[in-house]
Amino acid sequence: MEGGMFGLVLLGLSSLLLSSQLVGGETPYCEESDVDAPNTKELFSLLMVNYSNICRPKMATNDTYGLVDAPEYVEFEFLVSNLWSIKSITTTFEYTGELWLQWVDCRLAFKSPERGGHVPVISMSHEALLMAFDNDLIWTPLPRNKNAAKEALALNNAIIWYIEPSGVVRARVPQRGTGRCPMDFAGVPFDDHTCKFIYASPEFLETEVQYVLATNPAHYVATGGLKNADWEIGPLEAVQTTTQTSLSDDEWLTYSAVEASFRIERNSYYYIANAVLPTLLFYLLSYVGFYISITAAPSRSAIHMSSILILVNHLRNITETLPTVSYRTWLGDYIVAHLCITVFHMVSFAIVFYCNDRLVYFTKRKEVQKLALEQALSAQALEQSRKAAEDGVMKARGALRRLDARIYMLKFGASFDAIFRVASVLLVIALNIYFLGFRED
Repeated sequence: MEGGMFGLVLLGLSSLLLSSQLVGGETPYCEESDVDAPNTKELFSLLMVNYSNICRPKMATNDTYGLVDAPEYVEFEFLVSNLWSIKSITTTFEYTGELWLQWVDCRLAFKSPERGGHVPVISMSHEALLMAFDNDLIWTPLPRNKNAAKEALALNNAIIWYIEPSGVVRARVPQRGTGRCPMDFAGVPFDDHTCKFIYASPEFLETEVQYVLATNPAHYVATGGLKNADWEIGPLEAVQTTTQTSLSDDEWLTYSAVEASFRIERNSYYYIANAVLPTLLFYLLSYVGFYISITAAPSRSAIHMSSILILVNHLRNITETLPTVSYRTWLGDYIVAHLCITVFHMVSFAIVFYCNDRLVYFTKRKEVQKLALEQALSAQALEQSRKAAEDGVMKARGALRRLDARIYMLKFGASFDAIFRVASVLLVIALNIYFLGFRED
């Protein structure tokens, strides 16, 4: 190895890099070259004579091959090694991985070992280029993730190029950054989302550079896929597409792009255990109040009111685990529905307590009216002031009838405690069947 800057590619990579054709791209078309040197440093220095990274390969070699009107076909492969910190609050995720890009640059062709050359493959790092030549000399169609919330561009300093005698260039581009993942929380905690990487090079139009997919264009480094405690992560897939930039209302710039995507499905256990189950328990706490005597007003009201306050605070705590949204969510509706039933418990208690209290009052008044009626009947029997006695009897009987009607209504209202008790259970059962049976998929 020469100064640690240049070296031969590892034997494990040699068979991969010495391919004769770009999968999905184009066959190397370069003429055989006689450029040769005893080591990679001297060979690369010879290749860099009159080399310019400003011009793309087919433009620079147009005099020889006449392909200036053809785009550079760049094979694209994306490997993801890890996904983590998938956050609902920010709708972002962290990722690490690497891009493998492959294209043809005839200016970098050299004499192969089969024809008597000394170097089978040139392996070159970005750091080595800067140290040896003070410049990033190799033309590279470097794509950017247009869907990144934050991309660690400094990792471009870790790019490694592998150059084959046929002019095939293969670049390994490390990736680490923060990606965006648009999320719809209507189905929480049974929601799933599609997260995307959109790679395109803003420096080259579609007529200049076209990305083509490798045999396996996007996949995870781990054979069994990636695991996450909060999410089930689906397979990584890629499609070839284009992106556009507007210059005016009717003028656009079109770029070749690759869209890699994966689906994530929330593991619902956390919200079931920490949101749904506690909601049911708080409801049961309120429901127990139906078995406390209506005459124990402080105890009865306290258990209903405490359940309401607990559920309100519970709803706020759960809401804080999600971003602020202006639409309904499954989990929010579930908690609010049980909160409404708990409020219904308190309202029913107030109705029954009022009916019982007034029932006692009007029952006492009925006894008074009965006594007044008896006195009126006695006066009538004694024929004392007959007219006044008859009026007194009619008045007493009318008051008694009105009291009987009120007492009947109050007894009916007081009996609502048993009705509310049954209705509450039936309503909660129906709500849970509805929510669990018709949740957002």
